[in-house]
Amino acid sequence: MSTFSRTLARLAELHAHLSPLRGADSAVLKANHFDAQLDELAAITDDLKRLRGIGLELSNVRGAVDMLLELLDAAHNRKLDGGHLHCLLKPLVGKLGQAEDALDEIL
Repeated sequence: MSTFSRTLARLAELHAHLSPLRGADSAVLKANHFDAQLDELAAITDDLKRLRGIGLELSNVRGAVDMLLELLDAAHNRKLDGGHLHCLLKPLVGKLGQAEDALDEIL
């Protein structure tokens, strides 16, 4: 299990452990906005889950770019059509843009 996965699991466990205290009739908890803090902990956990998906998507894009570079290297003696390269790269740029937008939302 990666450090990221362990951290996410620890946060989820902490949230599960503290959740039964939600709405408790305690002056200390209310004074420290416990329910709002619990909601924030849940939001952070959700953002971290999204980061995992973004990381996987970026890994896929990197693999695709590596493969494209291998193909270009193998075809170094051939005339390449810019339109074909554009068609190959456009979806990768779109995926990178989506990942960047998602990161901007989280960070």
